[in-house]
Amino acid sequence: MPLQRSPARAAALLVVATACGPSAPEPARPGGAVVVDVQKVAAVPQSPDTTDADAGPPGPRAPRPGDEDLAKRLFNEGTVHYARGEYELAIERFRAAYLVTPKPDLLYDIGRALEKMGRNEDAAEVYEQYMHAGELSYMDKMSMELRIKQLRARP
Repeated sequence: MPLQRSPARAAALLVVATACGPSAPEPARPGGAVVVDVQKVAAVPQSPDTTDADAGPPGPRAPRPGDEDLAKRLFNEGTVHYARGEYELAIERFRAAYLVTPKPDLLYDIGRALEKMGRNEDAAEVYEQYMHAGELSYMDKMSMELRIKQLRARP
């Protein structure tokens, strides 16, 4: 069973995103899924106060019973941390969820948290993975490319 995006969750995330301040327009995410290069996501640079042991396993494993439930729980925990402004913890949960069930939307979520932390180059790299992994419309790809350029232009 794939991660579901309920209208209530979408509304709550919209409120949180709005409260977190202005940013570039969000491209639409197709079907609630995100595609990511697993090796790159596993290698998203850690902040100086985290260790390699905190990064988790290097890549996804074969699916097991209960993985969808685990991924949903990790995603929900990440969403709570994101709403609280605990972006490093949110990234850890989103990355762990991605390693359990590699859904492209999780890359987008990782990119948003990195962007909120001011880690613009890291966010741009993850957004590129998302852009190439997902089935984005032409307009969404153009929007994502613009966002990546804007991030790379920031100091």
